[in-house]
Order: sequence, then structure tokens, then C-alpha cells
Amino acid sequence: QVAPSDARKVRIDMCAYTADGMPDSVRSTLCLSVGQSYMARARLESDDTPTRRNRMSKCPYCARPIPVDATICPNCVRALPAAVGRSTRADERAPRAWGRLLVLLILLAAAGGYAFKQHWPISSANEVQPENVQPTTTIAPPLDVAIADSASATIEVGRYLAFPFSGDGRSTCHVEGSVAVLAGGDRRVNVFIVDADGLAEVERGRTPKSYFESGPLSAVSLGLNVDGRSRYTLVVANTGTPPRMKRVRLARLRAACMD
Repeated sequence: QVAPSDARKVRIDMCAYTADGMPDSVRSTLCLSVGQSYMARARLESDDTPTRRNRMSKCPYCARPIPVDATICPNCVRALPAAVGRSTRADERAPRAWGRLLVLLILLAAAGGYAFKQHWPISSANEVQPENVQPTTTIAPPLDVAIADSASATIEVGRYLAFPFSGDGRSTCHVEGSVAVLAGGDRRVNVFIVDADGLAEVERGRTPKSYFESGPLSAVSLGLNVDGRSRYTLVVANTGTPPRMKRVRLARLRAACMD
């Protein structure tokens, strides 16, 4: 350690050591700086307190303790960089502050990108666009519905024969066949094609609202089209007078249905 009382002697010795071969201006400046550094070192070394320890640094050349405000190392007598030993709390906090700012900028960029995508969606060139698929219509195969085929059938007085049929969803049904009265009374019958409501009227003994009505005839030939998406009933009614039982022949009554 160098006591304050010995600082002047150290300064004189250093000036004598560095005097050879130096201009007077350089020598005086160097001696002054060395003396000031030794004086500061002497004062700090005599004060062994936290303040002293906080104000000491290390020489970047010889790694020995030096005052933080020294410009020349009093140990190796080298000029010190201006920034040696002068870090501050702000310098220590700077990397941490920059890190927080970087995280904030990344979060803001992510939020902005998400909002932009929500309001202005961008269609990628490689994105597969849905093709315009034309609706297809499935065509059901033709349907041949056998309604009735009998060489002889009996109809009691005031009664009727009923034969339900349907096109099972096809668009059109062509109904054909024949009904002939073989015996009984005036040998006349009435043939209807009705839906469920018309059949209810027939059951009540009323003339129904029908899709086909032959009127009282001895022989009836059918050849008409109906909508195959509904359900129907072919009715052969004994409505003639005087009331007698009738015997009829039902020949190839059928419905050919298709889309």
C-alpha cells in the first residue's frame, strides 16, 4: 500500500524513471498523471470501506487494482482506455430493457398479423379451390306394378273392389288394362282411380273426387298417366240399379312407372 505521505516520493521516482529520452512536455504530463493516480490510490487504500471497493477497478493490461478515475495505471504505467471501470447501472439494465422491447415488438407483430388475416384473408396461389359440382339426378329404373289380373271376381251389392298401387317415387305412371262385367243385374260397374281422401268418400257411399272415373259401363278400358310420387287405389264399384251381385273380369290391370 502507498500512504498519502509517500505519494510525492512515488511521483518523483516515477518521473525520474520516465525522464530519459522524453520531451519535457510529455514528461511533465506523464508525471502529473502518475502522481495523481498514486495519490488517488493511496487515499482509497487507506479507506477500506465499501465505497473504496466500489470505486476500484482492474487494469486491462496487468489486471492489478486501479482507481476507477485513473487515466494511467500506477502499476504498469500504461494509458488506460476512457471506458475502463466505468460501467453504470443503466449499462447493466440496457440488455434487459432491449430484451423486453424485442418481446413486445414480436407480440405486437403477431397480433397485427392475426387481425389482418381475419379482415383481409389472402387466397394462396396453391390453395385448392372447391370445384363447381353440378347436382346430379339419379334416375330410378322403370317399375312395372301389377294392379290386378283375374278371370272372375264377384262384387256384392253396394260394395266395391279396391286395388292400391304406387309408382314408388317415379315421376309418371301409365295405368292400363280393362274391366268387363260378365254377369249380374244391368251388367254395369263404375271404375275410379282415387287417392286416400277419395277412397274415404267411396267408403261413405259418396261419389269421390277422382283422377279417373269411367261412369256406369259394362266394359272399361284404361290408358292414362298419373303422378307416380303419390299413392292411389283403383276401385271397381257395384253401383248399378236394380241392385244385383256382379261378376267381373279384371284383365292385365298394371301401372308402368318411370322417371
